[in-house]
Amino acid sequence: AVDYKPIRTLERSEGLKTETNVLVEIMRFLCKLSDPRSNSEETCILSLSLINIALEAGGKRLGEDGDLVEIMRGDLCKHLLNLSQTEDMTVLSLTLRVVFNLFNSIKGHLKVQLEVFITSIHLRILEGGNVGG
Repeated sequence: AVDYKPIRTLERSEGLKTETNVLVEIMRFLCKLSDPRSNSEETCILSLSLINIALEAGGKRLGEDGDLVEIMRGDLCKHLLNLSQTEDMTVLSLTLRVVFNLFNSIKGHLKVQLEVFITSIHLRILEGGNVGG
């Protein structure tokens, strides 16, 4: 019984590493689908919905995988910034929801991205105020 526990722990660790690799590939694929310059609005909506589910389910544990953090910090944040410029309320609301869950999950890894995103949103609000006035 003493030898059984370390073997089981090793198997579990390997299983978790495999699950993490699969999650990294899924997130990489979903990030590509969220690119508004390469994909249709419907595809972006689907990818944002699925990314949101992953962020809600994974929570803070997502920040434990460096490869996953790099994908979310790089391509995903870039696509979210582009998506935040849309006039479509469905896309905008999903984008803001993903941003909220992203920063809620891995905020320690996204300080610069948070600053850029908030500045972009702030400028958009100011521009919108000038247009309406």
